[in-house]
Amino acid sequence: MKVKNLVYTGLILALPALSYASDISVGINLGGAGVFIHEAPPPPRVERHEHAPGPDFIWIQGHWNNHHGRWEWIRGHWDRRPGMRYIAGHWEQRGQGWMWIDDQWLTMAPPPPPQAQVQVIVPQPQPQYAPQPQAVIEQPQQPVVMVEQPVPALIVETPGRRPGHDFFWVGGHWSWQGVWVWIPGEWRRHPHFHEGAMWYPGHWEDRGHGHVWIEGYWR
Repeated sequence: MKVKNLVYTGLILALPALSYASDISVGINLGGAGVFIHEAPPPPRVERHEHAPGPDFIWIQGHWNNHHGRWEWIRGHWDRRPGMRYIAGHWEQRGQGWMWIDDQWLTMAPPPPPQAQVQVIVPQPQPQYAPQPQAVIEQPQQPVVMVEQPVPALIVETPGRRPGHDFFWVGGHWSWQGVWVWIPGEWRRHPHFHEGAMWYPGHWEDRGHGHVWIEGYWR
């Protein structure tokens, strides 16, 4: 469902410039680009918090954030989002380094009608010809998942104050997971900030008989 060619190309071109700056490199996972830290994060701090200020409040645990090679502690806080499920962020070890997995608030959309169907279209592989006219190499393409169910209207979000000059608002969007699930927006730091940097948001593209998700990417 996701197209990442532009993301991968930009990251490959940016890697040489990152290599001399610090112990930070850019990693690629199924969710898109992320910052890969070779140094293990410090042990989490023990934070004391009183009873919840009210019903439906959830304690968001503080965590370490690596900013330009320096570890900064982001304090925990109470948050309240009725009807939503919280998944905590965490540092995950990937080989010889660590990658931050963002926390998420998930909103379940109403169930689709029984007649809703998902059609998977697998394009026919196109032959590629080697230098010898007689040789033909066939390379199958990745399947494109098309959702016939109409995409719900976007939820209006309030981004709040920008955390820093190198942060960009990545707006929320609907994700098809058998049902429509709202992925809330969040502020994200540009993995390699530069003049003219920006975020191109992903979107659902109407293909006539259904919708295909086009993944967003950094510039």
